Amino acid sequence: MPADAGAVVVVPTRNQADSLDRCLTALTADSSHVSREIVVVDNGSSDRTAEVVASHALTSHLQVRRIWEPHTGQSRARNVGMAQSAAPLILFTDDDVTVHDGWADALCGALLSPAVVAAGGRVLPAWSGTPPKWLIDGPQQANAALEDYGSVSFACGPSRLPFGANLGFRRAALDSFRQPFDERLGHRGRVAMGHEEWHLLKQLRNAGEVRYEAAAVVDHHVSASRMDYKTIRRRMWQLGFGLARSQWLLGESQPAWPRVAVRTVRIGRQAARNRALYTAAGGPTSGDAAWADFSSHFWWGYQVEMLTGRSRWLADRLAERMLG
Repeated sequence: MPADAGAVVVVPTRNQADSLDRCLTALTADSSHVSREIVVVDNGSSDRTAEVVASHALTSHLQVRRIWEPHTGQSRARNVGMAQSAAPLILFTDDDVTVHDGWADALCGALLSPAVVAAGGRVLPAWSGTPPKWLIDGPQQANAALEDYGSVSFACGPSRLPFGANLGFRRAALDSFRQPFDERLGHRGRVAMGHEEWHLLKQLRNAGEVRYEAAAVVDHHVSASRMDYKTIRRRMWQLGFGLARSQWLLGESQPAWPRVAVRTVRIGRQAARNRALYTAAGGPTSGDAAWADFSSHFWWGYQVEMLTGRSRWLADRLAERMLG
């Protein structure tokens, strides 16, 4: 690894001290050779987060430091974190992730190709218990654990892009962005719209290759709450808002307002019927039934954002509260 290929690893966190401790233990145990530091962006924690970071700062051979950012939002935390270092390579992971040995070298190695502007790797699920059959028997597994694209590396297309839990950038590729991660997207408080990394990556594909590097592997620890049926349905509802908002921000064409209104009502009725069937059955009867329910709520949220998104305040309130 070239001497000038230094990297900063940015880890946003909020009130997840135990999970963060596990994350930092793996990051500092990684035997990768690339020169790097770890910046933990504390997004307003009130638990032991400061003590956890201080402990690792004392014992690690890597520089580990904490940045206080009280304004909540994962996009904001990522933007603040990358601004705290001048390293030419910027790596991101989450506080509920543990990296495999060699992770930093694998991701940085992909980024050292002059054609590559961004790279991400495998995200493997680490379940906190036995996942229910309806969860692992269908596409909804990716919405609880993030998707694993497999063991073969490839150049990414617009529909198969890396996730922020295992992602890196060449800093030079981000110089033209005032806020690389759009703070109108992503996780913020009780709203988890997501799409902030895909929103950025779709724009970067015009400047170079976005690469999936299979040798860069992380485990995503899936808590019991992320395996809860109603939690996933709520998340799908909010992800629908995120996709529609990202498309609007990218300037993609939008259908006429009357058509959106009709679709919103129609899909909302379908989502209500799916919820009623789930309630009557006492739970999902199969993975297919769960996916039908989840996807109807996703597309309902998508239509509601298209209908109300000109008022960001109203759209955010609906995303947070309608299924609360």
